[in-house]
Amino acid sequence: MKQGLELYYYKRVDSTLEEDFFVRAKNFLIPVAVKARNRTAKSLRTLLESDKYPDITYGTKKCIVTTEIRLKV
Repeated sequence: MKQGLELYYYKRVDSTLEEDFFVRAKNFLIPVAVKARNRTAKSLRTLLESDKYPDITYGTKKCIVTTEIRLKV
């Protein structure tokens, strides 16, 4: 990655919980949810609200929006 940070993917085996990317810093883990549209990020919310992940105190959601242009020829 450009800043020299490694990215990780997480999929919990016994549930539908998954997160697109994680950035590991020295004392914390930052989940990054990437959505094609502005949809809910249920797994991100679960990770932030759960006591099972004490090194996750905040996260971020990124929405990728593409625009389609149709030209009449």
